[in-house]
Amino acid sequence: MKSMLPNNINIIENSKQKSFVWFYYYLPKLLRKNNITHYWTPANTGIPPLICKKIKTISTIHDLISYNDFKKKFNPFLITHWLYAYQWKLSLNANFIVTVSDFSNKEIVKVSHRIDTIFTIPNLLDNNFLQNQIVPYSERKYFFYAGGFDERKNIYFLLDSFSNFEKEYHGIELLIAGGLSLEKRNELESYAKSNKIKFLGYVDDSQLKMLYSKAIATIIPSMEEGFGLQIVESALSKTPVLVSNRTSLPEVAGPDIFNFDPTNSNQLIEQMIKLALSETIWNDQLEKLIRNTKRFSSDNIKNRLDNFLKMVV
Repeated sequence: MKSMLPNNINIIENSKQKSFVWFYYYLPKLLRKNNITHYWTPANTGIPPLICKKIKTISTIHDLISYNDFKKKFNPFLITHWLYAYQWKLSLNANFIVTVSDFSNKEIVKVSHRIDTIFTIPNLLDNNFLQNQIVPYSERKYFFYAGGFDERKNIYFLLDSFSNFEKEYHGIELLIAGGLSLEKRNELESYAKSNKIKFLGYVDDSQLKMLYSKAIATIIPSMEEGFGLQIVESALSKTPVLVSNRTSLPEVAGPDIFNFDPTNSNQLIEQMIKLALSETIWNDQLEKLIRNTKRFSSDNIKNRLDNFLKMVV
């Protein structure tokens, strides 16, 4: 991160362990002590309530998923809920807001009722996933999912879709990576209708890179995302994607990339068949994905970051 910042920006080390007291007392004190004029938090709700009004605030709101979930569960009899609501209010009322996709930008505009002070700086490509050689199409024998298992990830839809796909195409597997409790793993394994579905549990980045690189495609069936990091990781690993047509995913994948209605199994299955049976279509989708995701290169994101900082500081 430091290498991406202008030379005139210094990092101040903090020895205090983050806690409620640190956030409400020590952090504002640290900002005043060091004569900080601008405070930028990478967290959705990272602006301390007691911050000096003279300090310009910049909040990073990746998406409004947790905000919308919280609104549904808000309990006016819980003081912790009022504190959390106030933290969200501070973030939405910051002098400037940074988010990671144009979709999230538009969603934030709807709740903050402002336009000119909200800026999009996307996530950048993590070159740790860069695969120099493309694994041959003929060696790819599975579709791949990497991520979480909460409701918005739409994992049961994926399991149902693959089970129907596998009835006709027996030689292909679905590999699923992501940390799972034993209870959740047992539940999903019981639900899965195919022995070709493999739950791998947590995998480290080197394993994840390998899994991406040997897949026919990475499938992202989410109902909601603020960005969709698996798209750029898959692109770096030289593997196409099949993405839900909801929220930020079509934007991040870019034009002409296969996307599907995440409530329509037939659409996803049709696209799986195209990539599994046609090397020509597979190559075309991969070339488009790599081209589309070049806009997330470190140089492009650094330029956006530099321009933003020059404007607000």
